[in-house]
Amino acid sequence: MEEKSYRLNMKKIPSVLCMAFGSFVLFFLLDMFIFKPIPNGTLPLNLVCVILLAIGLSVLIFFTHKDRFIKISSSGIDIINGKKTQHYEFKDFEGTDVVKHYTNGIYTNTTRAIKLRDTEKNKVRSIDCTKLKPAEFDELIAYLGKTEFEQVEKTEATETYFDTEKYFEINKDEICAKRKSKNIITIVITLIVAVFLAVFFFAVIFSVDALIAVVSAVICALIAGVIVAIIANNIKKFPASVPARVTIDNYNLGIDGTTIDKEKTAKIIMTPPTYTSKDRVMEIVMSDGTKHKYNFGRLRETTNGTYPDYPSLFSNVKLWCLQRNISFLASLS
Repeated sequence: MEEKSYRLNMKKIPSVLCMAFGSFVLFFLLDMFIFKPIPNGTLPLNLVCVILLAIGLSVLIFFTHKDRFIKISSSGIDIINGKKTQHYEFKDFEGTDVVKHYTNGIYTNTTRAIKLRDTEKNKVRSIDCTKLKPAEFDELIAYLGKTEFEQVEKTEATETYFDTEKYFEINKDEICAKRKSKNIITIVITLIVAVFLAVFFFAVIFSVDALIAVVSAVICALIAGVIVAIIANNIKKFPASVPARVTIDNYNLGIDGTTIDKEKTAKIIMTPPTYTSKDRVMEIVMSDGTKHKYNFGRLRETTNGTYPDYPSLFSNVKLWCLQRNISFLASLS
């Protein structure tokens, strides 16, 4: 197996530079606005003090900084923290934690982590991987999952498993109807909000400044129009992205009569079955860079908005890729 390394934190020099700049700005602002006003003629002395404090913290970071990596090889998983290395077997990998964070309803960031079982302490350790790019995190999980899959003996992993064609009938009409009704509700809410804001501007602000009220109402109408146009376009295009049937055999992956040749397939990316924050999507990347993208709806409280047998489809496509040395990525980011 090819050895792979993933850096979990910033390199030493960039960390030192960030600390130097950040601490200088912080101390300077504190000195200027929080502490006592700078007496006349003492500004150079204060600047020297601020610079020395910034240099001191930077030196501290320089000597205490530890490079953190995840290294994957045929022998297992190594978590490297400076000079300390902790080794895990592939069987110790127990999944991921990907969390989107919101503040007052506004998206702020996404944290990513992998879970590894510490057999000595008999507890699960979470390894923060937020510094990894989304594509790197997906690749990391693909390596972990693939190796784990290869080490487990499964009867369906035999070469004869796909001798019998696997057939998946997708409830396309239900998925499209569910998405259409959701989009229509969004359009109605958008129009109601736009009308409310327009009435508000005319009723409340009109008496103060008619021009402001008119301009504000026009802006609201334009924004609402753009939102409605985008949603309407999605309603029109969405059915084309939902397949009606998927077939898998030893040689090809078939989607609505389109044959995906295994020899020309570079990788397949799929949304994990348990994820509820995004659509269940399968993206097929061909060797020439051509991409085919298919949507299977979104998992919600009711199953009529998605394909109920998607977990089985996910497992079969993953196995099909594994047996044919095709890269398979679970899109976790």
